[in-house]
Amino acid sequence: MDKFQVLYQLVQQLPEQDGEINAQLKEAIARNPSRNLMTTMNFPPKVGGTFLRTALTILLRKNYTATFKRGSYASTNQARDLYFPSLLHFHFASAQKPFAVITHNHMIATRPVTALCELFNIRLVINTRNIFDTLVSLYNHQQKLEAEGKYIDDALFLQSDQDYSAMTEEERRWNLINVGTVWYSRFYASWIKYDNDSKNTEKQPILWSRYAELVEEPRELLRKIVTHVDPKHEYSDEEIQAALDESMKHKASLRFNKGITGRGDAFFSDDEKEQIRTIMARRDEHRKVLEKLEIL
Repeated sequence: MDKFQVLYQLVQQLPEQDGEINAQLKEAIARNPSRNLMTTMNFPPKVGGTFLRTALTILLRKNYTATFKRGSYASTNQARDLYFPSLLHFHFASAQKPFAVITHNHMIATRPVTALCELFNIRLVINTRNIFDTLVSLYNHQQKLEAEGKYIDDALFLQSDQDYSAMTEEERRWNLINVGTVWYSRFYASWIKYDNDSKNTEKQPILWSRYAELVEEPRELLRKIVTHVDPKHEYSDEEIQAALDESMKHKASLRFNKGITGRGDAFFSDDEKEQIRTIMARRDEHRKVLEKLEIL
């Protein structure tokens, strides 16, 4: 049976409605292992994902035909989950060098998402950032887009009965705190739970990193990420620095400006900060993890 016949059979075996992967599909993928590498930079917005995915793609080109893809179905907002046909294509794609496919998504750890990560052995990296600084960075980004007359993707954070451009400043601030924080809370809580549930299993571990590492020690952070993503190869200090330097040439278009740590603390009032903390961590065990990750 050639690979096209195999592909046809696999496409008929889509994941189940609840997200679980059926046994036939698991068996078919296991019988046809890939020489390619897949990783997802599953970063929430405004934590340096665009910059880091670019640097990682450049670095992996030493050993792979490295390319960035969304790995999701075309959509008009940031709420992109992994898309089975795209992953299936990446699994079977071939070139002179193996492919390294880097995807960048903002995914909640729903079972359809995690089941696909497990099926295709996708390496997951999640970056974290202090929630106050993150929200302020999001707010400033939206203000900048509006000033430039550009489209504002508000699907994740500013859902209401009116467009962002029609909101008053008071309404924008309310949405930032009460809607944006809920999304970030759900994002982190879902992956913390999945990571905890995956301990002592054969599932790929998640690499947790921090935005502060990107600002203070970018070379060490990129080394940590590439070691997690591609443990088979070694990358020198010079190669890692060269990837960072090449990415830094385009930092404006990559929306990386090394945001000032602590500016969120000054932006929000004491009452607003307490409200954000309450939304982010309703359980003591969750709060402890968020504090360890320097989110709170």
